[in-house]
Formats: sequence, C-alpha cells, structure tokens
Amino acid sequence: MGWESIAAYVGIACIFLFAAESIVLHVLPTDYTLLRNPISDYATGSYRTLMMIGFLVLGVGVLVLDVAFGFGLGAGKRIAVGVFGIGVFGLSRFLVAFLPSDVDDAERTTAGRLHTLFTALGCIAIVLATIVLTPVFERVYEKAKGASVVGPLRYLELAVVIFGVVLLITRARALRSVFGLIERLFYLSGLLWLFILGLHFALLKH
Repeated sequence: MGWESIAAYVGIACIFLFAAESIVLHVLPTDYTLLRNPISDYATGSYRTLMMIGFLVLGVGVLVLDVAFGFGLGAGKRIAVGVFGIGVFGLSRFLVAFLPSDVDDAERTTAGRLHTLFTALGCIAIVLATIVLTPVFERVYEKAKGASVVGPLRYLELAVVIFGVVLLITRARALRSVFGLIERLFYLSGLLWLFILGLHFALLKH
C-alpha cells in the first residue's frame, strides 16, 4: 500500500469523524433548529469547543486527502483545478474553526464576516471540484474491473450542484427558515462525494 492510499484513508476517517460528531451535536440540548440554523451556529453556543474540533478534523482530513489526490491522480488541467477546489474547501473548513459565525439577529463581527466569506469560497470550490473531477474518475474506473463508481459519483455531483445553488438562494432573509436544512443536505452530498472518491482512490494501486 502506497503512502497515497494511507493518506486517503486518514482523510476518509476524518470525514467520518466529523459526520459522527455532527450527529452528536444535533442530539445535544441546544436552542438551534435543524431547519433554520446552519451547523456553524453550534460553534457559538455551549458546545463551541466540540464544533471547533469538528471543523479542525474535517479541514485537516480534507487537506490530507487532497494531497493524496494531488500526487496520485497524475497531471492534467482538470485534475489541477479539482485538487485546487478540494484544497480550498479543506482550508476553509480549517479556518472557520477559529472564526465563529454570527447567529441571526446578533451583532455583526469581523470574525463572523470572515467566517461567511471562507464558507462561501469553500462551497463554490467543492462544487467546482465535483464538476471537474467526476469525469476524471469515470476514465480511471473504465480501466478498473468491477470498481466503477461513476453512477453514484454522477448523482452526488448533481446533488452538490443543485444544493449549492439552492443554498445561495436561501441566504435571502425570506427563505432563511430552511437555510439550515439545505446546508446540511449540501454537506451530506459533498462529503459523501469526497468519501466515495477517497475510498476508491485508496483501493487503487499506487
């Protein structure tokens, strides 16, 4: 097993840990609602430390996975753009761990504005990455017998793009009541895409 596969497994494990921690946060007693409040709001309440750790773990995991992709997928403009997009997403998750968001109706802060900026950049970056990298893996798995994941990746690519657009729309105040739900669906589709991509990348011979 090459170091790229080991790095990919580390990234996968971090994504899984973030998902598990997010589930735990949702069952803890808070005043937040799944429909309205984004996940970032948990970093401003009683469980701030737990949410910060979650973002750090996710950010590091995605960046480690991205390094593996960068060395293991070879050269090419599409790969370079995709790797860059995943890297921006991972870095944005790492940085927001230190920049708590501004809860609705609260006073705007510099940290909150930066949190929003980095989150927006990360969302755009992962949407771009899914669009450019999914076809690359389609070609890779044409050569790998019985290992095709093109179908699931295509559906997840579509989901990431759709939820990304809807997420932008629900930023409008009139639609904020469902922003939290759309954000969670965006996270779910994006991280599942990364998880599947990373898992099958790790199984390839490097």
